[in-house]
Amino acid sequence: MNNDLSQYKDLYFKTAHEYANGLNSGMESLGPNSTPEKFAELHRFAHSLKSQSTVMQFNNIAELAGTLEQLFDQLQKGEQRLTPDMQAEINESINT
Repeated sequence: MNNDLSQYKDLYFKTAHEYANGLNSGMESLGPNSTPEKFAELHRFAHSLKSQSTVMQFNNIAELAGTLEQLFDQLQKGEQRLTPDMQAEINESINT
């Protein structure tokens, strides 16, 4: 079986860029009254980015996206509250 993923890199970069843009726009629209649905949307972007990055063996991106996925899941369920410091850290990690 051939595991050469190079033929998929262009597609990966295109969709990863879309997911990162979705995360950025979603983070910009968050506020003190953000709904669970908003966090669910961010969770989906992070999950998709994590999955694709894992397949492509971009492990650092997959790890970061996985951490964001877990955090957005906790925020969606009300297990965590989004603080301004947390929001700043998420924004910084997405834009790095």
